[in-house]
Amino acid sequence: MSYKAYLNGTKFFDTASIKNNLGLISAVIQYTAGSAGEFSFTVPNSNICYSRFHPNNSNYIGDYIEVYKNTTRIFSCRVTNTSLNFDLTIDVVCEGILAVLNDSLLAPVNFGYDSENNTGLNYSNISDIFRYILTAHNSMMPDEKKFYVDTISTGTKSDYYIGADQLNFTSPETALGMIESVVDLTKGYISARRTANDNLCFSWIANSDVPTESQSIELGKNLIDLTYSKDMTDFVTCVFAYGATITTEVNGTNVDVVTTIDPSDPQTASLMASYPDYKYGVSNAGNVYIYKESAVQKYGKIYTMKTFNYRKTSRLLYASTVSYLSNAASPFQNVEASAVDLANAGYNVDKIDVGHRVNITSPPHSLTNFSLICSGKTLNLLNPSSDELTFNTYIKKKSRLIASNLYS
Repeated sequence: MSYKAYLNGTKFFDTASIKNNLGLISAVIQYTAGSAGEFSFTVPNSNICYSRFHPNNSNYIGDYIEVYKNTTRIFSCRVTNTSLNFDLTIDVVCEGILAVLNDSLLAPVNFGYDSENNTGLNYSNISDIFRYILTAHNSMMPDEKKFYVDTISTGTKSDYYIGADQLNFTSPETALGMIESVVDLTKGYISARRTANDNLCFSWIANSDVPTESQSIELGKNLIDLTYSKDMTDFVTCVFAYGATITTEVNGTNVDVVTTIDPSDPQTASLMASYPDYKYGVSNAGNVYIYKESAVQKYGKIYTMKTFNYRKTSRLLYASTVSYLSNAASPFQNVEASAVDLANAGYNVDKIDVGHRVNITSPPHSLTNFSLICSGKTLNLLNPSSDELTFNTYIKKKSRLIASNLYS
């Protein structure tokens, strides 16, 4: 097994070569599900591309690097930062190609629909939204920065719901910024890759379409570390829910009315009958709240207020409240683990890909075939024995939960 790296087509790193001008002092790729990832390395002054990476060379920013394992391309990125050290080595940091979507700035757009002003695209199909954003990005970019659709999952209704006013961008935003806002409303994650003919391709994988690897993680075999945590910081059992503000005419005067849940509404009452664990109560001030009965019986009444400003009917507001409470009324649970990929250790098994599910078994932690998502992979190109996989119940992006089997 050997690793190679090319800077704009020029080879500058090869673990199989004895040439000093193709060596690096360190070289690590960090894959992270749902984000661009990073390639960081340190260049000695004997390297063939030393002068290209030197901070005095103002042309290095944006140079593309391709990393190969044997003959397979495993990471595409571009240089974003170089630092000259005291010993004259150069530290280089590169960002994965998904970050190219940060280079465009798109005009304000409403993917929902404003019935009062008859404006907006009225998109509810997630594929249409992603394709619109990519088309707008491509219209501003040269060919080498254009993105094409690789995979956009069909998913299921539980994977996403794009409400009428949830995606209204009132100010310019980067393509990646818009995409991340869409991802906020989904159970799924995004990724990018460069094809054999050098096209940049974009994917969104729905939670329900995430494959499960054949290789498992087991204590005493390839599990390195594990943390099982439960957090009740944001835990609630009762919600005062409010929807959109609608302007109506009362006695010849325009009045702003906030949408609330009305249990006497026939459509709302019919939906409530389908969710017997989610009941309603009335406060001393006459305001309706929804509570999860099983959670209240166990933990008592813990209140919060939630606004769903895209909900304009009592029935839909109740549906959003139930969806919110189904998670908020359950203690936050997360399992974090790290493990070795047995495929890299010489075993005849399929490798574990970032973003895929893996079953983990650890009897002391009461886990048997517990499904986790491979949220990250660290490849040490100079010391493969230290490669490590990380797993989470959730795929995290910044402060957001992008994909999980619990988030809704």
